Amino acid sequence: MSGALLALTGCGGGEEAGRSDDRPLPTASTSTVPAAGKGIVVVGPDRLEFEVRGCTDEPGPDDRPEAHRLFLMDGDGTVDGQPFVVETARFESVGDGSDAPRLTETVRITTGAGDAVQGVKAERSGVDGTWLDLRDPAAEGALIVQEGDVVRAVGTFGPDGSTVGEPNVVAGRLVARCPG
Repeated sequence: MSGALLALTGCGGGEEAGRSDDRPLPTASTSTVPAAGKGIVVVGPDRLEFEVRGCTDEPGPDDRPEAHRLFLMDGDGTVDGQPFVVETARFESVGDGSDAPRLTETVRITTGAGDAVQGVKAERSGVDGTWLDLRDPAAEGALIVQEGDVVRAVGTFGPDGSTVGEPNVVAGRLVARCPG
């Protein structure tokens, strides 16, 4: 992956990795909807184009009624000679003493395989319209917005376990169109 995104995944770092209070502004690279089966994700200074392999609103094969997938879009691409994978998912769970379903939305970008997988993700959870994002406490709405076959996400990305104010936490956005 490019230098700055590699820095975000833990292979380096530096001030160019971004600040948690930066919010990406609309740009031609993420406000223009790509062709069917294409996607763009901008994380910090990196702009990555990818092929959308598929979109589904079906539960996963091992999902249970109390915890199941509502949406999955996955794709892949190559940057600087390195392959990467993009996964955008929404899950719903019920239980833990609450009748209200809990939504968890994630946009994950990874590179590598097996024990060498590295990546960044944006993640947000919500119950009854109240959202929690450990990388962006000011977040007030869903991370993922679907409009027909177009999928958009605006959030704050970082390595697994990262929170607001930590190094390598940076704003990003995604726009993609499911295959036709």
